[in-house]
Amino acid sequence: PVEYAFTARGDGKLGGAAWADAKDVRPLKDGGSAWFLGAAVHAEQREATGDASLGWTADVLSKHGHFTALLAYIGGHDDSPDRTVHGLTAQAGYAVHPDWQPFVGYDLVVEDGVDGDLQAVTAGVNRFFKGHAAKLTADVVWVFNGDAPGSITGLNSAPLNTGIGLRSSAGEQVAARAQFQLLF
Repeated sequence: PVEYAFTARGDGKLGGAAWADAKDVRPLKDGGSAWFLGAAVHAEQREATGDASLGWTADVLSKHGHFTALLAYIGGHDDSPDRTVHGLTAQAGYAVHPDWQPFVGYDLVVEDGVDGDLQAVTAGVNRFFKGHAAKLTADVVWVFNGDAPGSITGLNSAPLNTGIGLRSSAGEQVAARAQFQLLF
């Protein structure tokens, strides 16, 4: 249990797009342009130990014609054990057809006080059958720098490789993945 918890987020947009257009990385239907900006913070203190956690994030989503780009930073600090983790993700995609969107991405995870970091590059394609409600994603991830994905953990001490198709014991590695997403 926690003694207290506080979460706040602010969002803004530039351009004529609707707020609903900020929910995903598909291009705008009218081919226009828009920017969506956001930032959030979360703080909590645990009742039993008095230890505290603080998390923060900032993100920007840009949509211009058939092109989309996302840049997001997330950070977190926990008192027990005393550690801070930072993450950065960047993704860009281009809709070659309303139902097909190739994309590339870059991910970085750094834990203060730990030698090494985790860096990965991703290339893939989305096939939209009913927008994001029925979507197939296929990609290839290359982890090219840093410690084994299982040696860097989030603030909850879970390894970062959990459920994303990477081996916990290998440093440099390549993973081919496919996922069908069905929302109802």
